[in-house]
Amino acid sequence: MKQFSTFICCLVLLFSISCANTSPAQKFSLEFRGADISYLPELESKEAGVNWIRLRLWTTNDDLEAKIALAKRIKKADFNFLLDLHYSDTWADPAHQEIPSSWGTADENNIISLCQKVSDYIEEVLTAFQNAGCTPYMIQTGNEITNGMLCPIGSLENGDFTNLATLLNSASTVIRQKSPQTKIMLHIEKKYPQIEFTFT
Repeated sequence: MKQFSTFICCLVLLFSISCANTSPAQKFSLEFRGADISYLPELESKEAGVNWIRLRLWTTNDDLEAKIALAKRIKKADFNFLLDLHYSDTWADPAHQEIPSSWGTADENNIISLCQKVSDYIEEVLTAFQNAGCTPYMIQTGNEITNGMLCPIGSLENGDFTNLATLLNSASTVIRQKSPQTKIMLHIEKKYPQIEFTFT
């Protein structure tokens, strides 16, 4: 017991000396960033019953080539492939639906210009996946859009669905033109039975 107490005292002393020689900025510099991939082999072997893989793609600060490499892996494993488009610098969810900074500052009244950016972006992305031989089976044209997307232009804050429907229509139109066999998903994160979208 005495030896254990001595050991503990030594540890405390060493820790105290270490802290004394460490600046405030260095004291808490240790960071851990991790991901639990325990089930990855099981998922890839389909033993878990998974037959669809969703792949998120952000408009800004994302690596399209890396996502294409993943899509090839998905196709090779014979999964159905869903491409989830996040028109965003970071997350796209009910609290974060800002227009990507790479698209520049948008005039709140210029829905036509923003629709063109959506169309051009989807055409570029879809063409890249097609050329790589990994066309998505389904494309999610926005993520968790119960409050709208590409705000403030596509916001539902005032209860007007006109701009959001126009943006979604632009997205669906280019997908149907470029890849008629690709399915289109509208993604909302909660039950919302009163919403009905009509594409023209």
